[in-house]
Amino acid sequence: MVHTVRADSCQHANQERLITMLTSKQIDHFRKLLERQKAELEHQIAAWKQDLGDPNYGSAAGVDDELDLARRLFDAENEETLMVRALSELRQVKHALQRLEDGVYGLSEVSGQPIPIERLEAVPSATTLVGEKNALN
Repeated sequence: MVHTVRADSCQHANQERLITMLTSKQIDHFRKLLERQKAELEHQIAAWKQDLGDPNYGSAAGVDDELDLARRLFDAENEETLMVRALSELRQVKHALQRLEDGVYGLSEVSGQPIPIERLEAVPSATTLVGEKNALN
């Protein structure tokens, strides 16, 4: 079965027409990819939150010298930065899952044009064509 969506339901569409979308098999494939990515991100974020919530993590407790303390502080800051990136990626994955539910997954949020399968395979949470991403920034 091929899913379709009216182009007028997408941003910047000039005329009403049907765009052939992904097959049911492809939708299931991308849903599984996104669900797996979501679970992995949630697991990693929970681990970082646990580390960062530990009162001794990044502190001087059990530290023998200044170099050890500097390393702990660096590790804590690095994990915090990675967690912020992971939270952003998790938001993108959740947004892509919602787009699947809404029936518009695989269409650019900018032009309404189909996103190439190769791009979706590389970045399942993609919501724009490659050239359009720069236009948003």
